[in-house]
Order: sequence, then C-alpha cells, then structure tokens
Amino acid sequence: NILIFSINPDIARFHAKGEILKLNAAFNSHWFFSGVIVNISMLAILPIIEQIYSIWTKGLLAFDFSLFILLAASISLINFGSGYYYYLIVINDLISQTVITITRVVIIFGAGYFLVNQFELPGIGLAIVISEIMCSGILTVYFLKREYHKTDSLIEVKYFLFAAMPPVVILFLAMSILFTGGLNIFYWAAAM
Repeated sequence: NILIFSINPDIARFHAKGEILKLNAAFNSHWFFSGVIVNISMLAILPIIEQIYSIWTKGLLAFDFSLFILLAASISLINFGSGYYYYLIVINDLISQTVITITRVVIIFGAGYFLVNQFELPGIGLAIVISEIMCSGILTVYFLKREYHKTDSLIEVKYFLFAAMPPVVILFLAMSILFTGGLNIFYWAAAM
C-alpha cells in the first residue's frame, strides 16, 4: 500500500492527461517492487513460520498451516489487483468500487458458510481466496479494461501475465498444502 499510495497522484495525472503508457508503467513498477517484497517474503518465511508463530503466541494458540498459506495466497492476489483497484479509486469510479466490495463480502460470507463445514477454519481462508480471485483478479481487470476502452487503449498483456505469475504460483502451493496437509519442500523450492 505504501508503494501504490506514493504513486496515486501520478496515476491521477496520467489518467487525466490520457497518458496510458505512463499509467501502464506505474502499474508495472508497482507489480515489480511490491510483488518482489510481498511474494518472496511470504514464500521465504514458510519453512519457519510455525516456529515464529509458536514463539509469538507462546504456544497457546495452535498454528493452522493451511489457513496461513491460504491467507498468504489472498494477500498475493490483493497485491496483484491493488494497482488497478487504487486506479479505480483515484478516478472515482464508484460503481466499480461498489460492485467489487459487495462481491467480496457476498463471496467471503457465502462461500465461507459452506466451506467451513467441509474444511473447518481453512474453509474461511479458501473463501477469502475465492473472493480475491474474483475481486482482485477478474473484476479489477474487467473494470480497468472498460476504462481503457474509452481511450482505445489496451492492458499490456506481457507485463500483466508476468505480474499474475506469483499469485498463481502461491495459489498452487497453497492448494498442495491444503490437500496434502503440509509443506512439501520440493514444491516450496520450485515456488521460490
């Protein structure tokens, strides 16, 4: 957030002047810097997070690795979509913000209600991941494309795909942990 907030005035200026290439460059720099910081740090901490958590809670609270990795995957997805979402905030697109917020709430509570019965506490994490796939991934991209269409501009696909890779990798790692019950060091090394 610190990174994206610092470039919000530039994003507003680029939008107002129709400088889509500069706008895309702002998104790309956000993805690169925040993506490296957020995604690599989340992956790097995985082998020792349980010990850190145990020290932090003095062993009084049980650690749920599946829930942790699902929340980490949702953070990666949020980070991916944050540039686009804050763009929608900067240009004051209230309809897109409302749709995204309502969709997020409905999916978290609706899917969470059903998934908690099957997966227990990680079911809530899975509901959050589903909501972020929809909101930070699909809806933010949809609304950005709609805004770009007004200026006959396009999203830069190669940078978009490059930025989408880390959340997808972390999501696959999260699914392997959820369904196997633990961290596979080979999968973790491949994700790193």
